[in-house]
Amino acid sequence: MASQNGGTKQFNHTLSKDWMDSPRFENKYIDGVNNFLEFAFVKGKPVGKEIQCPCAKCGNTYWRERDAVYEHLICYGFVEGYKRWTNHGESVIPTVVDTDMDDRGGLDDLCFLF
Repeated sequence: MASQNGGTKQFNHTLSKDWMDSPRFENKYIDGVNNFLEFAFVKGKPVGKEIQCPCAKCGNTYWRERDAVYEHLICYGFVEGYKRWTNHGESVIPTVVDTDMDDRGGLDDLCFLF
């Protein structure tokens, strides 16, 4: 998910979240939690050493340090439906690429209006 590039971390454009549906004791889930925390502290806006805790108990309401968020996510899981990490640095608007556009940027579809 993350790679080093000149001392700064970069993340893949598309974040896989399949691991979020895995049982919390599986390595896949634990690795995903660690990747989430790395993403949240690099791309998000931590306040000091704290981020909003997205666990089912805190529901992005309480601010906690990394170790506490990790423990909460392992014990309680993520708050239901939190698949777009908007409170932790992920864009609100997903980037969609339309592969069905013509060479002129899809203007032919609009020309019938005029």
